[in-house]
Amino acid sequence: MNEDIAQDVNLVMQRIYNDSPGAQDQEPEDEEVIHVHHFPDALVIIKEPGKSTTTNIPVVDSTPTAPGKNHSSLFIPLFVVSTFIFLILSTILLQIFLLIHPPTTTIILILRSQTISLSDSIRTGRVIPPITLSQSQSAPTTGRGHQDARAATGTITFYNGQLQSVIVPAGTLLPSASGIQIITDADANIPAADLTANPPVIAEVSVPAHAVNAGSGGNIPAYNINEVCCSSVVAKNTQAFHGGQDERNFQTVTSSDMNSLSTMLKSSLAQSMLGALQGQVKPTEELQTLPCSPAITADHQIGQEAEQVKVTATETCSGVAYSQNTLQSQAKDLLSARAAKKLGSGYSLLGTIHLTIIQAIVSHATPILAFSCSGTWVYTLTHTAQEHLRQLIAGKSKDQAVSILSHMPGIQAVSIAGVDDNEHLPKNPDLVIFQTFAGA
Repeated sequence: MNEDIAQDVNLVMQRIYNDSPGAQDQEPEDEEVIHVHHFPDALVIIKEPGKSTTTNIPVVDSTPTAPGKNHSSLFIPLFVVSTFIFLILSTILLQIFLLIHPPTTTIILILRSQTISLSDSIRTGRVIPPITLSQSQSAPTTGRGHQDARAATGTITFYNGQLQSVIVPAGTLLPSASGIQIITDADANIPAADLTANPPVIAEVSVPAHAVNAGSGGNIPAYNINEVCCSSVVAKNTQAFHGGQDERNFQTVTSSDMNSLSTMLKSSLAQSMLGALQGQVKPTEELQTLPCSPAITADHQIGQEAEQVKVTATETCSGVAYSQNTLQSQAKDLLSARAAKKLGSGYSLLGTIHLTIIQAIVSHATPILAFSCSGTWVYTLTHTAQEHLRQLIAGKSKDQAVSILSHMPGIQAVSIAGVDDNEHLPKNPDLVIFQTFAGA
């Protein structure tokens, strides 16, 4: 940097010396004092007057600090001329572009559309032979039951071999060989024996009785009581006592047990049945199941005592195998006929129809598929019709064009973008572009 400054000072001093009148011919006279001030963008040199008679004028020299950069007085005129020429060329190029690519007007047409629906049935497909599947499942029961203790009951028969009658009152206790006490529930009026008969006839009477203590121990076997009592009569139980039971808690079958197992079995069986029916369908066919015949059985009934219950589900099913393409084609023909009758000409199907099978019915071994289907029909503007519309509205105002197009059949709404109400459409029909959309 210091070397650059020194060079700048020498250049300025040389210029001052060369500019002085007669500087080349005159001999140096008195000394002159020169002050040099360096700034970032200039050098300021001040020459003080000395003994010389030459008038000393302060010299200010602005010299760029960056070497190699020179300011030109022609820069501004050249910039103005260049800008003017650029604007002229841009205008010419724009006019040429517009001649080659003239502006177009885009008109959005919303075409009328309508959804057509149909419910019908078609004879098609084949019947799959019935298939029967069965599955079983066991599970612990969840019901709870309680049994109170109960005394055993039976009858006691009294035998009288005496000449006089005997009465054994109710409440008479009779011991058994098992140690269980039995008590009678009614009076026993035993008549006298007929010893004159040949052979003698012994009188007998039977009365109801029960075990004194409740429990299964009162179920004594036959002839567990066989002894003489009560005024020399003999008491016997010719039949076993029964009905005696101990107090206890036990498990029972509930409806929830049955429903849980049935639901699980039905779900599993349905998947197995679907797989079995699918195995009878050809690769080009679809399956529609027919109503099945289910049956549920169990080894115990609801409320019955059991620690486990086993439920068995059995189902017999059949189905209809049919061609989806054939059904779709026939349904489309029926739907198209209805659309043509309802809408008239000029409409066409947008996309594909949506078809749902409601059920399958077998009549005289021939399957019938009941279905519902729907599709959207939209008005179609052919190329010829669009050319005709362009001819009608070319050069018309925006309002006139909208009015003409809105009254055309099949057009629901019109929108012209980028054109003010007082502007006109291009006179060239080719500069009018239609964009069509199906209305909701």
